[in-house]
Amino acid sequence: PVVAVDPEIPDFAKPWIGQQTDPLWGGYPVSDAQIMYWADMAEDMNPLYYDCEYARASRHGGMIAPFPSMFTWMMGRPGHFGDRFENADPDDDRVRPWPPSNEMHDGRLIGNRLITTLLAGDWQPPDTSKYAAQRVRQDYGPPLKPGDWLYTRSEVANCTPRKRTRLGEGHFLTLLTSFYNDRDVLVGTSQYSFFFYEAVEGISTV
Repeated sequence: PVVAVDPEIPDFAKPWIGQQTDPLWGGYPVSDAQIMYWADMAEDMNPLYYDCEYARASRHGGMIAPFPSMFTWMMGRPGHFGDRFENADPDDDRVRPWPPSNEMHDGRLIGNRLITTLLAGDWQPPDTSKYAAQRVRQDYGPPLKPGDWLYTRSEVANCTPRKRTRLGEGHFLTLLTSFYNDRDVLVGTSQYSFFFYEAVEGISTV
């Protein structure tokens, strides 16, 4: 999608436009079992999501993932218990929880850094310390199938001049995230709109 850039875009945001992040890989590949879990959770009985025989006879040639599940495949792997395989019993006091690793493994990132990549660091407008999600728009391309492994690249698509709202003063910033499968095919995009702001005394934040 083409995102119109505000004609009054602040100077600090101009260098951000079009600069993409490095590829960020999801924690798991698309699988038929996870597709069925997702469809059950959403109570979506489309046979393309659970009936293998029906799906093979369709124009897709096999099971596909629900389009709105695109973001699901970018979730990082959850934390685990146990720091050594000898201490696998979660009731053992010696076992302590530990967060998932953010190290690269076989070219794929283990752990969920998508949100922190988007919200922290170089793309936070100056003089802001809070943010509120405003809206998300997703657009879809070719369907995802079992075995696909997704990665994303994100970029700032727009930033408004400083505005005053009921929350405070700040900037509305749009982040465009492109989703690719492991064959480098663009399978969808998401536009995340956030309000980065600083609360102003006397303005209600409720």
